[in-house]
Amino acid sequence: MKALADRITSEGIVTNPLQLDKLISTAASSLTLDKSTNLRDLVLALKNIRPADLSFATVPTLGTFDTFAGSSVKLDMPAANVLFQAVIDDKADEWLDVHPQARANGS
Repeated sequence: MKALADRITSEGIVTNPLQLDKLISTAASSLTLDKSTNLRDLVLALKNIRPADLSFATVPTLGTFDTFAGSSVKLDMPAANVLFQAVIDDKADEWLDVHPQARANGS
């Protein structure tokens, strides 16, 4: 993801309306979003975030289980809620420092 963000910003895609529209259309076909989410507004709101400022983490889980749709991951909700609150409070870096095992590769 970080490499993709770096490519998008370094190639000027977010500042080129035609390329940006193509990116959004391509991304929209690969993402599942709430109906109220405007992907174009989201991309424009994030356009000044540098890839070097991105961090990725794995949400705490309790393992996998089977559903009618296939295998699924069960979140450890008490631990996940602590991470979610850290993101809300803009303290995700501190959370990652305490939980280095959750830091995704490349972030």
